[in-house]
Amino acid sequence: MKVMKYTVACIALFCAIFTTRVNAQSVPVVGKLPKVHAGLVLGANFEQLSGNNWEQAYKPGVVFGAFGELTKNGWGLSVAALFNTSQYNLTDSATAGTFRAFYLNVPVLVEYRVIPRVWLQLGPQFGDLLSIKSGNSTLNDPKSYFNTSNVSGVVGVEARLPLHMLVGARYVLGFTDLRKESIGSATDAWKTRTIQAYVGFRFI
Repeated sequence: MKVMKYTVACIALFCAIFTTRVNAQSVPVVGKLPKVHAGLVLGANFEQLSGNNWEQAYKPGVVFGAFGELTKNGWGLSVAALFNTSQYNLTDSATAGTFRAFYLNVPVLVEYRVIPRVWLQLGPQFGDLLSIKSGNSTLNDPKSYFNTSNVSGVVGVEARLPLHMLVGARYVLGFTDLRKESIGSATDAWKTRTIQAYVGFRFI
């Protein structure tokens, strides 16, 4: 999948930069290794799809998944595999209906600790549309109207609490036009905007 290719490339780039910095130090490497973390997240996903005849409202869904993280000296890199559900309402009179989508998203985020326990996050997100269903029986293959791969930008804030708990919020702006083929008169670019709020638990 394209999402895996992009993710591996970003991780490889980070590792190359980190290795170069470590090798440039004269002090023992053991004392300079980053901390490794992993955990699970669960939250709410509010998404809308731009374009004429799509209802311009943030519709609720869920987001859940797992993440891995490296942190060192107030900086970090987080990579996650997140599944989320989304709902889009088409208001075109001929093809009106509700679309329910299921995505796999992989955000690759650089992190910076602004104050103790509070981190800012910024980076790209690579997504794959796993499935989409329509309440309109006249659309036999709803997935054929949508591009299955997409790229977004993410900005977020996360608070890391005692007892390995965390809470966070993110805004995700879609860069990719998801329109492969127009549905009725919905012919403008279809781009997502998403607000997420989540809780999580670090088991490492």
